[in-house]
Amino acid sequence: MLLVTQVQCPPPEAPRHGKAVYTSCAYNSVVSYECKYGYRLVGDATRRCGADKKWSGAQPVCKEINCGHPGQLWNGWLENISSGTGLGASIIFRCQDGMKMEGNGSAICQSDGTWSHPLPMCLAPCVVPHVSQGRVVLVENKTGENETQEGNTQIVGSSSMVQHGEIIVVDCEKNYEFPSNNAAVTCNNGTWTQIPRCQPARCKRMPRNPRNGMVIAPKTEHGMKARFRCKDGFELKGNPIVVCSFGNWSGEAPKCEEVFCPFPGYIVNGKVLLVGNMGLYDYRPYVKKVVNNKQIMYECEKGYVLSEGPPGATCVGGHWSPRELPK
Repeated sequence: MLLVTQVQCPPPEAPRHGKAVYTSCAYNSVVSYECKYGYRLVGDATRRCGADKKWSGAQPVCKEINCGHPGQLWNGWLENISSGTGLGASIIFRCQDGMKMEGNGSAICQSDGTWSHPLPMCLAPCVVPHVSQGRVVLVENKTGENETQEGNTQIVGSSSMVQHGEIIVVDCEKNYEFPSNNAAVTCNNGTWTQIPRCQPARCKRMPRNPRNGMVIAPKTEHGMKARFRCKDGFELKGNPIVVCSFGNWSGEAPKCEEVFCPFPGYIVNGKVLLVGNMGLYDYRPYVKKVVNNKQIMYECEKGYVLSEGPPGATCVGGHWSPRELPK
């Protein structure tokens, strides 16, 4: 007669700070493990009794839940940390006076070993500088449900403190301006996004080009000069330079007036001819408006030849070039 002995595994061992839960140690029966409060299971949560009379896998352990120190809170401190950082422990975050807290004010150690909230930030206020030729206005952002309305504004004096994230507007006196297009400046952890200041206003546009002329200016800041030039055959009448002063160009813009060449004079034994579109004309003193780039030619009378001097000339800026007359 064959004796069939049933397979039996040894009674399972309880992990330290925990217990083993089972009803039988026979083949194929299962044991599960639990840890006491404040500890979490690391390893196999269940094991099975095998034909080799051994429990499958390896013995798990109960590890204490500890969230550890959350780290350094700059410009602030942690309260209640001395009572431990295990499961359920709570810490309170505090910021130094005048600092603004961004984030959660406290955290609890959770069962997965992490804090419920990260460290907040303690952000420094900004000092309002003295703004000459202007003033600083604090814009209070009152944000309601889904609507941002600009709240009331208040003037803040120099060396007063403005909280992180608050917005100020630089309000400059007449003829002065804030250098940037956007006059709003934000306090960011003790530093202004732009330096609050007022400077003499720039000239917003270039001076107008005079008719038959042009204007040149390297920049349009306060104190910058603009110079006027005329086209060939035109002469500047008035001041050739204007200066940008507090947003406006000084003085009056000059004009460009056309210049004409005078009659070059009579030639002994010869005559002066004016070159026109249709040919040559006798040039007489009563012809007054001879413009830039017009040409003249010298012609000798019958029986004479040109011995010295130029054969003709061009009107350049009110003068004949070359100037000398022929013989």
